[in-house]
Amino acid sequence: LDKSGDHVRFLIYDGQTLVSRTYYSHGTREIGDRLMSAMARQMGLSNRFWIELCRCDHDRAAFLATVRRS
Repeated sequence: LDKSGDHVRFLIYDGQTLVSRTYYSHGTREIGDRLMSAMARQMGLSNRFWIELCRCDHDRAAFLATVRRS
């Protein structure tokens, strides 16, 4: 998680390898469906899996396995 600059960035590493990333503006007060869909695409995930991941329904291992399959 990187909050420097104008955006909040989520960078996911598997060891030293960057496997997925997304970001949103600091000015975003609410993350709506459209932004959630864009973030899911950036992360290489389905909308459903991304929402479940944000709700902590999946752990890091499940996330990495899903990204590797796609």
